[in-house]
Amino acid sequence: MSFDGTRALHIGAVVFIHRFGSRLNKHVHFQVCVAAFWCEDYLAGRKRHESPFPAGSFDVVLCQHGLQFVPDRPAVVQEMNRVLAPGGRALVIVLQALNRHPIFETLIKSVTHHLSLPVSAVMTPFALSDADELRSLFTAAGFKNIEIVAESTMVRFPEPKNFVPFSVTSSAAAVPAFAQLDEPERAALLKAVRMEVEPLIPGLDGTDALTFPMFAHIALASS
Repeated sequence: MSFDGTRALHIGAVVFIHRFGSRLNKHVHFQVCVAAFWCEDYLAGRKRHESPFPAGSFDVVLCQHGLQFVPDRPAVVQEMNRVLAPGGRALVIVLQALNRHPIFETLIKSVTHHLSLPVSAVMTPFALSDADELRSLFTAAGFKNIEIVAESTMVRFPEPKNFVPFSVTSSAAAVPAFAQLDEPERAALLKAVRMEVEPLIPGLDGTDALTFPMFAHIALASS
């Protein structure tokens, strides 16, 4: 079967597309992708969940590491179903539980300690880790043939010295207490976190690439 001309919509961030991409592709093959990042309206404070596309516009809808950041997840999954043609497929990838990612768990605990926050306030990237909760979103939105697949991949950070600022900034971006810090305060926080976690994360202070596994759930469903 040829997939030339498949109408595909990708929703949200693309930072992990090369890390989990081959695993996504073995489930749903696609060659054409329309980059329409309307989920970003949530992060910008516009809170708009309706896409600019007519019903039945796409054969495939992809959302990689975006759904967990959206406040109204049911509305977004319903919108996925609306823009899919009959028989179209949705594919969503989200991270598994924080305790499966000890490096990030160490970082997040350090950040929350220095910001005097509960861990739950900074763990948004891992907030949709429960497979049953993920399945229920698709069931409630009217999807059929729902599968939840557990996958893992090795990630590689070629410059360990940049791992802490990158990870802390991306994880805490949606945290008001972090967003309200001025640049000197953020720099001081990053320095304190790095000093605290460096002895706890092997390789963080080295020159070789930092490599570790990450775990995800992939939801596949038909409209």
